Amino acid sequence: MDNSLIFTVKSQARAWAKTVRAGLAGEQLRRASEKIVRRLLAEDWMALPSPLGLYRATAGEIETTGLFAAAKQSGWEVATPRAESDGTYSWREDGEDAVTEQGPHGILQPRAEAGFVAADALRVVIVPGLAFDRHGHRLGHGGGIYDRLLAPAQPNALLVGVCCESLVADALPAEPHDVQMDVLATEAHLRFMPMAADKLVRLLGDGRLPTL
Repeated sequence: MDNSLIFTVKSQARAWAKTVRAGLAGEQLRRASEKIVRRLLAEDWMALPSPLGLYRATAGEIETTGLFAAAKQSGWEVATPRAESDGTYSWREDGEDAVTEQGPHGILQPRAEAGFVAADALRVVIVPGLAFDRHGHRLGHGGGIYDRLLAPAQPNALLVGVCCESLVADALPAEPHDVQMDVLATEAHLRFMPMAADKLVRLLGDGRLPTL
């Protein structure tokens, strides 16, 4: 699919992304999710990503059940976002068998008794989005929730955006507060942004790098 699309207004980009997502068949999304999970788990830098920042998928998002299962098998600590009573969001302990509750917009989240995980302790964070562009810019729903969650994690964690290849544009509008991804994973490609290099050296520990 030719995604030679350049957007300068977020509302137009969101309208495009929602239209594309609405046209994705369930089986197509399932296959894409499986390919993305396999692609990620084949990477050296996903060998020891604990603590891992993850999300519980909603309709139209890349499924994360395979990553939750891999985390359980490997003994990784996992954290997912929770909406707090004061309207802020934090990272809380989660896992494949964790007891969750329904949060805002019907999204499953850790319960109030789940332990906090510091954002700056996360090593890898898997990030959903309505769409991404080839430079690692992310298009969200407009609330800024993930930008605030990711800002304190950004200096240390490798931020990995995930979406279907059909939702990768050439360029999306970005503002100073928008947090940029280090890696973009789709069913077709794994794209490394220039700023990923230093983080990958720290994650791998021996200077081995993939081809960027």
